[in-house]
Parts: sequence; structure tokens; C-alpha cells
Amino acid sequence: MEVHVQPKTRTKMFCGCAVAPLNAPPNTYVCEICLGLPGTLPVANKAAVEACLKTALALNCEIPRHTKFDRKNYMYPDLPKGYQISQYDLPMSVSGYVEVGTRKVRIRRVHLEEDTGKLVHAGDKLHKAWESYVDLNRAGVPLMEIVSEPDLRSADEARDYATELRTLLRAIGASEAEMEKGQMRVEPNISIRRAASDELGVKTELKNINSFRALHRAILYEVERQTQVLESGGTVVQETRGWSEAEQRTFSQRSKEFAEDYRYFPEPDLPPLEVERTWIDELHRNLPELPSVRRARLLDHLPAAQVAVIGADRELADLYENAVARGAPALPTANWIVNEVAPTGKLSPPENLAELMKLLLGFCRTHRATDVTILSGDVHVGNIGKLEHPEAGVMWQVTSSGIGSPPPEGLSGWLMEKVSRPAIDLGAGVRGKLMPITEHGHDLMHRRNFALLALDDGESWHAEGALRVKLFGEGLPEPREFSLPSRACGYSASR
Repeated sequence: MEVHVQPKTRTKMFCGCAVAPLNAPPNTYVCEICLGLPGTLPVANKAAVEACLKTALALNCEIPRHTKFDRKNYMYPDLPKGYQISQYDLPMSVSGYVEVGTRKVRIRRVHLEEDTGKLVHAGDKLHKAWESYVDLNRAGVPLMEIVSEPDLRSADEARDYATELRTLLRAIGASEAEMEKGQMRVEPNISIRRAASDELGVKTELKNINSFRALHRAILYEVERQTQVLESGGTVVQETRGWSEAEQRTFSQRSKEFAEDYRYFPEPDLPPLEVERTWIDELHRNLPELPSVRRARLLDHLPAAQVAVIGADRELADLYENAVARGAPALPTANWIVNEVAPTGKLSPPENLAELMKLLLGFCRTHRATDVTILSGDVHVGNIGKLEHPEAGVMWQVTSSGIGSPPPEGLSGWLMEKVSRPAIDLGAGVRGKLMPITEHGHDLMHRRNFALLALDDGESWHAEGALRVKLFGEGLPEPREFSLPSRACGYSASR
């Protein structure tokens, strides 16, 4: 399998042009060098070289002392120079491996090259287009190509391998590897063989797959297609095929070229690179903890299901460990991250999450009646219901029985008594007080089932967006849904 990854750099591979943001106007991030104009000279991007070396080290590769760039010659409308600067016989690194579950996948090479431009086909499909437009914003953007040995045996293994690569690349900071932005593209080479044979059949290459689901489906389809071809007496042709997401099938693009078809030769405008061992040693020392090591450590105190989610994302793992380091309970925090944070992608500061988890652990030790006191003894929690928030999945529900079972007609007076009291220290530097809720200028206190906990930001009391405490019980109107404040539930104010 070949995986193309865009390293995290500000500029292109061989010129000073900035890497274009997604959906930038066509041909606005270009210069004489990436346009391939005569008389220009490329200069290698050190940040891209460093990202490639870090990736190679994380994949346990050998890094030769000398490496060089080569010209890969072919003609295509999105390749303005008529050749691509890549690496052929002296790549940046060779002979590595990565462990994916119980399988050890060998890495043949990790090398650097430049990306091509982009063709936009009128009609959306190449074979049906009446004209095509060329956008060269991506031309010259650095790419790492990670090539594995034929060690993967199923669509599941291929998907797991690609997922593990993305996790590793993000963990070491070599790439953001966002497939939807084109920063990681997967090209599996697929061949089948008879069950009793060790000889691999003729391979086909699937180009530029940009999602794990598409990768899985494309491989399943191509395996079935090749099986039908062979069982019907036909011959599998070595070719490059594309994947149609709309039609859920592969289709032929062109016959597969061999290395000699590209007429590789050393890039005359770039000198060979000599990689200093001191630089390699420094990069190796500064590598962060790798995902496989972190997952093994998390398994010491978390179930495998939680580790599978948290360990697959560096930001989630950092959030979990930093929150636990601040006193948050391990398993409830992991459950919260898996169920509430991961699906939304909205990360809170770890100190806020730690305070939230400690509050929830104190308030909600059981889903049955409790005798836990909140608001410094003013309100008791009883019969805790579902915690629900429209965005964050949280709501505190407080029963009327938890405050001494006042009669419905007395509840409003009880609330007004609490409103008249001074501010209450809620802990963690947060102060609040109960206030009546109004809606469209009308006081809702007569409904006897609403109260508002306003938060103090140090300057004034803010009612909007603050914690709505829902009071309900026998004889009271049906409670309404209100949401928690951003600061109280540990989410950023920009939620």
C-alpha cells in the first residue's frame, strides 16, 4: 500500500509559496518555480525533510547517510514541468515496520516528493467531461510517500493500517493527516492468489482514496471483481483504477506503468543530501510517546473500548491524562470523553473537565435517591434524572422532595428566599446565586418550578446562559429543558 501524506509545513517543497488553504481561489498560490518556468531553481524545504525523518524514526526505519532527489518524467496537464521531483533509488529511509494489532506490517520506504496540481473536470467525471480546468495551487506541495510491503491480507487490515498511520503521524506532529482536506491519500495495490499457492497474482492499484470507509469498500469490491475475472477464465490486467463513491465500484483509468517508463534520473538542480547523525539522534530523542506505547499504558487502568477511542487521538489522550492529573476520576472521565467529547470534537481545557468530573462524581454517585448537598447546603439532590444538554449532554435535575418537600404554593416563596440571600461559593473559584427566570419579560416564578443559578464573572451577574436548575415534583407543572453554562460544564464560551 502507498500512502501519500502532506507534512505540516508553511511553504511548498521547493519554493517559498505558502501552502494554499482549502478552497482557495484557483492558481493564487503559485510562483515561477512551482509553475515550472524556465530558468528557475528549486531549494529543498528543511521542515519537510525533518517531518519525513521523524516519520521514518517513528516507523522504525533505517535512515541512510546519503539521499538524493530524482526526476520522474511523465506528461499530464496538472504537471507543469513535465516531470515530478521525487526519490527513486536512494530514498530518505528504508526497512521499517509498524505493529497493527497482532500483525507486523513492514515498511519498504518513506521518501519525499512534490505534489502535482489538480484537474477540475466539467461534468464531474473524467470520462464524461467536455472540458477540464487546471488549478496549480497544490503543485509543489510537499508529500511523504509511505510504501509498505505486501503484508496486509484483508480490507479490515488495510483500514486498520491506514488508521494507525494517521494516529502516529498526528501524534509526532509530522502531519495533520486530514483526509477530507487531501492531506492523506491512500493507494492500495490489490492482488489475489489461489488458496494453496504462495504466488501473488497480478496487481491493480486504486488511486487517491480519501476516506477509511471508501478504502474498505474499494478493496472489497476489487477483490470480488478480480475473483470473478479469474473464475470466468479471464486474466487480471495490471492497471490503475479509480473508485467511484457514487456508484460504489472501481473503474479503469490507465494501464499501470513500470519504473522504467518514468525514465528516472538524478535531479540536476538539487545536490544530494547528507543527513548528519547528530540531527537524527536529536529528532529521535525529541519524539513524543508513540500511540502504541500510550495505549499499552492506558490499558493498565482503562477498558479496551475506551482506550480504542482515546488512544487513537492525541488531543483526546492529552485531555484525559491532564484532567486525571488534576484529580478527575479515571474511568468516569474516560467515559465522558468517549461519549460526550469525541463525537462533537469540542475540547475543553483539562482543568475545566477535571472540575466538572469532580462535581458530577459528587452529585451523581447513583441514579437513585441520594442525600448529596449542593449549593452549600441550600438544595439537596434527590432522584437524579437523565443528565442532558442540547450540545454537551448535561443537565442537573433537582426534585422538590430534595429541598424538604415544600407544598407547591410554598415553593415560590422558598425560591424568593434563596434569591434574596447573598452569593454562594460553588467551589473552584465560582460564585453563584439563585434568581427568578423570566421569559419575554414575564416572570416565570409563579409556575413554581423554575430557578436560575447565575454565575459571577467578577464584575456582574450573568443570567443568560447560566445554569437552569430544574425543580419538579408531585403537583408541579411539567419541567422544561434548560442548558448548563459553558463555564460550569467545562466547555469553552464559544460553544
